[in-house]
Amino acid sequence: MDVSNYGGSYLKASDAQAETHVRIEAVDADTDYNGKPCLVLTLNGDKKWQLKPRDVNAIKALFGKDSDGWIGKPITLTVDQGEYQDTPYDFFVVNPYVKKEAVGQPAVAPAAKEVDAPPTADFTEEDSDLPF
Repeated sequence: MDVSNYGGSYLKASDAQAETHVRIEAVDADTDYNGKPCLVLTLNGDKKWQLKPRDVNAIKALFGKDSDGWIGKPITLTVDQGEYQDTPYDFFVVNPYVKKEAVGQPAVAPAAKEVDAPPTADFTEEDSDLPF
């Protein structure tokens, strides 16, 4: 049996960079390897990504609980590392802090808020109420 058409359609963290920008093309219900229900996203038209509950919650926080509203939305995936039975592995997480306007362009972090420096005062040990 020619197995070249098997296993290649799922996105793997090892295939990506530290940050990967993708667009959600489809959301499908499926079952995971334990037979539990899960969601599978089709990204950029060809790659699939099986979501973990944390991923569903992150995308739901960004775009709402109706998965129909996720279609066409860009997301940024960040590679993280974990360990299972003393073996390290890479996995994706949705990065909600990086906004992406168009797939294929660099990620843009939200602008930092300018904060006034805390006021400084001339403070001596004689002014202290602390017992040491």
